[in-house]
Parts: sequence; C-alpha cells; structure tokens
Amino acid sequence: MRYFGLGAVGVLVVLMAPLAARADCQVRTTGPLPVQLTGGGAPVITVGIGGQKFQFLVDTGAQGSFLNYAVAQSLNLDSDESLTTQHDGVAGAVQSFERVAPTIELGPTHVLNAVMSVGVLHGGQLDGAVLDGRLGNNVLDRFDIALDLPHRTIELLAPDDCDRVLPPWPGDFAILPFTAADNGSAQLPVLIDNQTLNGIIDTGASGILVQQSALNQAGLTADAAAGGGVVSGIGGLTLRARREVFNSLVIGPDVYSDVTVTVADSPFEGAVLPGVLVGEDYLQRHRVFISYSTGKIYLATEASSVGPAASQ
Repeated sequence: MRYFGLGAVGVLVVLMAPLAARADCQVRTTGPLPVQLTGGGAPVITVGIGGQKFQFLVDTGAQGSFLNYAVAQSLNLDSDESLTTQHDGVAGAVQSFERVAPTIELGPTHVLNAVMSVGVLHGGQLDGAVLDGRLGNNVLDRFDIALDLPHRTIELLAPDDCDRVLPPWPGDFAILPFTAADNGSAQLPVLIDNQTLNGIIDTGASGILVQQSALNQAGLTADAAAGGGVVSGIGGLTLRARREVFNSLVIGPDVYSDVTVTVADSPFEGAVLPGVLVGEDYLQRHRVFISYSTGKIYLATEASSVGPAASQ
C-alpha cells in the first residue's frame, strides 16, 4: 500500500510524552515483554503457569483464552467437562471444556483464576511447534495494552486511581474513543473509499481482512487484484478469500491510496464478526495503545512507530 497523508477526518493527532498521570495514580506493569512472531506474523509471548513456561499467542481479536489439551493435562488443572464453550472465529468454531488457571505469570505480574478453554488450537505455530495456548480478552481486558510490534514488545499495564493513562512511548498519536465489541475487542472506525466500516484491532489476524457482507452493506465494490486463496482460523476450517484493490483506506491518522486488502466470503452461519480485522500488516508498522481503563485507543503514525527492529 502507498502512504500519502496524515489526518483522517474526525481524528485528533497530538504529540505526546510517555506515560503520565496524577500523583496518586499507581500503574502496575509487566514491563516490555519480548515478542516472537508466528509464520503469519501473530505475536507470541512466554507465560508462566504452575512453575512451567509456555508459548502463548496474544490475540486481541479473541474473546476467551485457550489451552492446548496436552498442556492442560500436564498442569492437572481443575475442570468441569460437563460444561463446554464455543469459540467463534473467522473460519470456524471450536468446542472446548473450561479449566481454571490459578495463576498466570506475565513477567512480574500475576493474573489470578483465569478461565481457559481446553481443546485443539489450530492455526498457530512457532518454529514448527504448535503453540501451547492463547491469551484472549478475558485476560487482556484486565489491562491497558501497549502493542509495539515494530520493536517486538508487548506491555500490559494495570492502572489504579488514574484519571488518564498515556502510551509508554513518545510520538504522534491519533486518539479515538472506543467501545468494546461483544468479544471484548477494541472497536474503531475504518474508512474504505470514504465509507465507514466497523473494525477491531486483531493481533491474531495476519493482515487486513474485510468481510464481504460489510462491503455489501456499505455499497462498496473494488477492482480485483491478482491472487486469491483461503484464510484459516482457530476452528481449523477455511474461507475462500481474494485480493481486491480500493482507492483509499484510512485507519486512525494514516491514509493510504491504491490499497490491496483481503476480502473473505461471509462467515459461517451464526458468526457475529466485525467488518474489518486490522491485523499484522498494520500492527507491525504501528504502535497501538488500547486503554480499557479510559475507553481510548491511541494509534501512532507510521513514521513515529517504525524503527530498526521493524526490518529485522
């Protein structure tokens, strides 16, 4: 995609110093957690459970957290296998049992009594090995989330008695109020050819994915680009997808022209998904701060986000 400007309509862009708040504000933080990327570009961090270390996908587009069955068995976690949970995703669903992790260690920060579904986690590998689990919004929305994927870190902050919490980095940021989607994801407006679609920040998505049903509702059509294929998700199923070219795409402060995105056929019956998944194509070139404590999302300009680590 070709970057050509700054200043989407209705977006406030400010120059901002690092984290600041009033004197009695206390912020617990994990500190910057090192990130590795899957083959699809999704972020993976090391978490501790029961004295063991595991590799977990960080998925801001997922409602619940997930453990692979073998990991749950090795930890001897309490479970009630009479209860099942269905996790809907872009390409299918997973039925799973629920178990409770008494403590999840994220750097120096501990999360207590996190409910984690157990089953087979499709669609995620790191260095050829299947991932141990996934952190979803039932854990992530306890924090403000600082995504710095250009520099391969994620930081989780837990503010207490703070009237505002700012990103932990300096730079130019667009500030948007957001509401949480049904699955807890941060929703934000995405403009395609001057039409507003509902999008979410989705670290589990490999690129920018647009639902065909959302395009239909907005009355949008595009020029077909070369290439097609399928997209896959947690359910292990696939959807037909194709590449299409639009005149413009606006996400926060950045405006792009002649942009090619992936368009997927409408999802399986019963799925309730946003129109646009803003994934790794965007996130690996932008710092993003999702503040659940204040209901604001901070989107850094591309110019103030990228650095030497982004090209490694």
